[in-house]
Amino acid sequence: MSSREWLRGVGLGALVLGAQAAMAQGLKADAAQLRQLGVTTVEVRSATQAGVARYPAQIQIPLAQQRVISAPVPGGVDALWVVQGQMVRLGMPLVRLRSQQVAEWQRDWQQLKAQLDLMQRTMARDEQLYSEGLIALSRLEASRAQVQQQRVLVEERGQSLTAAGAKPEGIGGELVLTAPMAGQVLEVTVTPGQRVDAVTPLIRLASSGSLWAELSVPVSQAAQLRLGDKVRGIGVAVEGTITSFAPAVQGGSQTTVVRADLRGAGLRQLRAGQAIELEVQRHEAGVVQVPAGAVLEDARGAAVYVQRKAGQFERRPVRVMGRSGADGSVSVSGLTSGDHVAATGTAALKAIEGDGAAAVPTPTAASAVKS
Repeated sequence: MSSREWLRGVGLGALVLGAQAAMAQGLKADAAQLRQLGVTTVEVRSATQAGVARYPAQIQIPLAQQRVISAPVPGGVDALWVVQGQMVRLGMPLVRLRSQQVAEWQRDWQQLKAQLDLMQRTMARDEQLYSEGLIALSRLEASRAQVQQQRVLVEERGQSLTAAGAKPEGIGGELVLTAPMAGQVLEVTVTPGQRVDAVTPLIRLASSGSLWAELSVPVSQAAQLRLGDKVRGIGVAVEGTITSFAPAVQGGSQTTVVRADLRGAGLRQLRAGQAIELEVQRHEAGVVQVPAGAVLEDARGAAVYVQRKAGQFERRPVRVMGRSGADGSVSVSGLTSGDHVAATGTAALKAIEGDGAAAVPTPTAASAVKS
């Protein structure tokens, strides 16, 4: 060590020791001492004036806007008329199936319908005979009852076929599934020629509207968020509010899913599964924004040095609520908007306070002889 370096260390040590003596009561120092120690102050601001923290998020479509088209009966995929990403209209044909079960239903319906036609003709003849006084009323009423019962059976079987997407008067077990709403095809899970069972998912649709964002938030920070906290997209014109918290934690990353409803002109740019970044905007009383350099974290916890008056500081414990990647600021509770805190030089203030040791370099004999 040269004599110049030794003198510089001695000078710094003397400055710290002098400041310690001057600040023995309430951490006091004059402006010159603070300037030499590199201590500057800033006024804390409400956390509602800037984002609290940024989190990665994934876009999801609300379940209420999705529909799954499933096979109503076992059968084979005969034709497929849509692809993933295609826009569809309400009632537009999507897929055609052929089913042996539907063919049997169609045959049964046609037999029931033929029997109904015969019964209706018999009833019409009985009405004619009754009007001529040739048969009793009981016989006519019996014919009417038989027609009514048969009509119910025909309607029930016809409704089953219609609900399945088949025509009652058709043949061959053909049924066509149509779009239950206008929207976009999210997923197609079958190919022509494939055999499917009943309730097998075939196509998934989604209507246009709002979107969800699922934020991945560290468990330690999730407890600091609240329902109704505001979110804002980074690089995309969307905003929204937090609506729910997942009850489980992802084991590997130790994060939890926080869901937010999104709105805004930027929704048109987003797709399901897309990764974006969102900034959470807290509106909790008592949360303020300070520069990252103002927060000192040691064995005693997080704290800042608050200026009570010119040249006089006190250490005040705070709770870190979040960090913003936008400007490197930190959101904390335990301060009041308008307080002035040390933004730089906190290490020197800590040394003066006595938490840290300001080591003054001591020249060795060899370095003294060399100089």
